[in-house]
Amino acid sequence: MTIVPRRVHEIRSEKTLESATPSQELTAFRDVHAWILLGEPGAGKSTVLESEEGAAQGKKIRIADFITGDLEDKWRNKTPFLDALDETRAGTDNTLRLVRQQLKKLGYPPFRIACRAADWYGSTDATELQAASASGKIVVLQLEPLSKDDIRILLRDNHNIQQPQEFIKKAKLAGIDGLLDNPETLRLLAAAVHGDIWPKTRDETYALACKKLAEELNKQHRNKSRLAQIPVETLLDAAGQVCAVLLLSDKTGIALDRERSNTGFPTLEDFAPSDPDITAATHAVGTKLFRPDGEERVVPAHRSIAEYLAARWLAQRINNGLSLGRALNVLLGHDGRTVAGLRGLYAWLALQSQKARPRLLEADPLTVVIYGDVKPMPTEDKRRILTHLRHEGALNPSYLRGVSNTHPLGALAHPDLRDDFFSILQSPARDDTHQVFLNFVLEILSEGQVDVDVGPALLDIVRDDTYRPYNRIEALWAWLKVADDPTTAIALLEGIAAGRISDSDDELAGVLLHQLYPTNLVPTALLSYLHSPKSTYRIGGRYASFWSYTLPERAPDTHLPTLLDGLVSENFAHLFAFTERSLSNMADKLLARGVLVHGDTISDKRLLRWLGIGADNFSNFRRDNSANKVISDWIGCRPDRYKSLLSLIFEHCSDHAHPAMCIDTHKNQ
Repeated sequence: MTIVPRRVHEIRSEKTLESATPSQELTAFRDVHAWILLGEPGAGKSTVLESEEGAAQGKKIRIADFITGDLEDKWRNKTPFLDALDETRAGTDNTLRLVRQQLKKLGYPPFRIACRAADWYGSTDATELQAASASGKIVVLQLEPLSKDDIRILLRDNHNIQQPQEFIKKAKLAGIDGLLDNPETLRLLAAAVHGDIWPKTRDETYALACKKLAEELNKQHRNKSRLAQIPVETLLDAAGQVCAVLLLSDKTGIALDRERSNTGFPTLEDFAPSDPDITAATHAVGTKLFRPDGEERVVPAHRSIAEYLAARWLAQRINNGLSLGRALNVLLGHDGRTVAGLRGLYAWLALQSQKARPRLLEADPLTVVIYGDVKPMPTEDKRRILTHLRHEGALNPSYLRGVSNTHPLGALAHPDLRDDFFSILQSPARDDTHQVFLNFVLEILSEGQVDVDVGPALLDIVRDDTYRPYNRIEALWAWLKVADDPTTAIALLEGIAAGRISDSDDELAGVLLHQLYPTNLVPTALLSYLHSPKSTYRIGGRYASFWSYTLPERAPDTHLPTLLDGLVSENFAHLFAFTERSLSNMADKLLARGVLVHGDTISDKRLLRWLGIGADNFSNFRRDNSANKVISDWIGCRPDRYKSLLSLIFEHCSDHAHPAMCIDTHKNQ
């Protein structure tokens, strides 16, 4: 099985909604003593832990097993990779305290924890765990979606899709391309597609995939069981009951023999299914809906599959007379919100049971949006969700804060809600409650199929500095998705540069630069937008990341001479002071590329000017070592060129008051 390297970004603070840093490969954090990995359901958190544990001499284990088990000697000097914090929280509120106790017994080793993003309690959890970190710090990482290249690789290598680009194209035409950048829903979609018959929603994808997983693919096995063949629907019902019991009782899996059972792995008989349900359950746990977990033990193929099947079974019971109150007693905690480990089950139940839906939407609408599938719901139910979300946000503005961008949010962007969205976008309110709710709505519009008519309203928000900066940025993202209008985008950038449009931390400009270059901005125009970051605390923001990371990688070879000439002629020396290291990185990377690509075709004078890029006002350099090596290796292979450059330096310094100092400065360049 192919495992693609995954990228993450660090979440440094919850003080603002723009707290993410530029993305990096997870391998960049291997030297960090303790990190937390957050991701949406099915994002690949467990796979990431497995891929990293070898490099760190680590050992992966479920948190439930870690906090209840006896620590053996083999744990000494190992890095614990603790999986599924969100699952464990269904059974206890003291999970992190128990984790700390176990880590203390091991002498506070480095550790890693994976958790669903919606079940991480931000600074509260980070503070709980800081005492268990020898460094006193916890790094919180958000797992990023699969890239387009990742998707193509996984479709081809792991899911036997011979033409992955065609598969992606058809998924986009079907309107479910949002399922592609999540490893689990990508797998399910690949399993669900049959010929040219494509599912239209996440619900259809799970339904079709589960049916396919429940089918017996081995013909010899089918022949043996032909007389006692069990319909797929019956197998799905039996699997649903098993999964419901596992989730509601906070168990891990099923023991296939009583000798292999324990508190976490009961036998099927302990689930008390009636005959002939026990026969169907026995067959169900032998399908691909479940996977082995050690000798004579199985667990659901994926937690999200267990949640879907459990909700399907529980919905049938409720629709046929099971007391909704009894179900809610188990699903809701003392605070009236969904129990942490049951959020997926809760969300799918809201879709599967029309009888339970109104009460579930009222009690916890955000869980329904994030964990389930609201796209198939009627318009009136979607309107109820918006109403409940607004109400919850009014009671507690933090309820909607920090919701990570996940594709299920876009499912609420239905054309029938056009007037509702306009009312929110054009509201004169600017209080904290409205600003937070507006941000949530803008995320919906950013991710969903947005009506082009909302474009002007979004632009109004972008230009209006009475809105919070994070709302103006989100409105810009939504507008860029709606409008294929580079002329207006450039006008926005020019308005920002001229001071007509407020952009106190350069974030709007950063978004526009990422969007417009190189297709719509020539190098000379691009450099007119280069300046010292306006806000030092945003040194790692979108504006700085464009110049430091995006531009050096994205600039076409043909743009390099103009960019380097511009950096010389426009006298950007003040940008390369110690405090502007990110811009020095830009100069180093561009210069190294420019020398390699164009060094042999330009004059000595032009090359010498280029080599001076990156010096500050005092002619000091802090050139990156890798760029230094590229340039020195290039010059080292061209001794005649080196002599010509030295000759120019001597000529330039001949009339200097201190020739030796002048020569030394130029040589160090």
